[in-house]
Amino acid sequence: AEQRLVYEEGDEEKSNDMIRHYYLIYKILLEYEKGQESPWYAWLNSMPRYYSNAASMTSFCFTCLPALMRKLAMEERSILKKNHLAIMNTPYLSDETKRSAALWTFAHQIVYTRAFEADDGSGDLRIVPMGDYFNHGTEADVSFAYDEEGNYWAQTIRDVPAGSPLRIQYADPTNPSFLFARYGFLDESSPATFCKIFPPQVNRDMVELGYAQNRMLFYKDTGDVSQEVWDILLYQWLTSSNVADRRILMEAHNRGDVERKMGSMLKIACYFTKIQVMSHRKYGIYYCINGSHLPMWQTDVY
Repeated sequence: AEQRLVYEEGDEEKSNDMIRHYYLIYKILLEYEKGQESPWYAWLNSMPRYYSNAASMTSFCFTCLPALMRKLAMEERSILKKNHLAIMNTPYLSDETKRSAALWTFAHQIVYTRAFEADDGSGDLRIVPMGDYFNHGTEADVSFAYDEEGNYWAQTIRDVPAGSPLRIQYADPTNPSFLFARYGFLDESSPATFCKIFPPQVNRDMVELGYAQNRMLFYKDTGDVSQEVWDILLYQWLTSSNVADRRILMEAHNRGDVERKMGSMLKIACYFTKIQVMSHRKYGIYYCINGSHLPMWQTDVY
């Protein structure tokens, strides 16, 4: 069954993560088959049957999503299909369970929306009945830990008004697209979002400059743009116009020479001031560096 859980492009980390989730799905199905004899029957019976996340979407739903959200949603749907293939090759489950799409999808949804990695250094993925009822928040109200006997302890870390939800962080709050794809909600409290720049190819230099969904950010409340966004835009422009200056950029970045990097950035700013205003309006949204307008190509700002 594990051989069915190989992630695209040989990503070993993601493949191992799918395997961890798979064994929890397997456990859920085994407990479900026990019915009321399972010690977890009451908890399983309390689980929701309706989900609005990516694993429950149709192909048409994906066409309605912005680019990053669509990419992440399709990945989630692909994981669901791989888990189904793994379950079909799993021993000790009845044929009826294996053939029930509703049942193995139900188990998949429980595990992928309620399991979290233990913070005790074990690397274990765990579901804690009752401890899985906390809501998500950009600012967590609750911390949790495990003692030496494996018991789960949760406590508030700030004053919480009566009637307010208790919240933990399900995932990086600056990636609301992932939260939507995995959990099915949009986090309106998210302080920032990925800038939606998708180069045709991401090379090692771009990774060193900070190309990552949790670093290439637009900040919602202040309108600030992370330095990594500017660095990647500059790198892309120099790649197509001046490879020698691109090498200078990387040298300055590796040495932490901010002044030299800003000198390169002003070159690109001066270049773009020569482009007609109508062309600017055609391609994007503008930010200003030292009075010079710099176009920010982006898609799917939501």
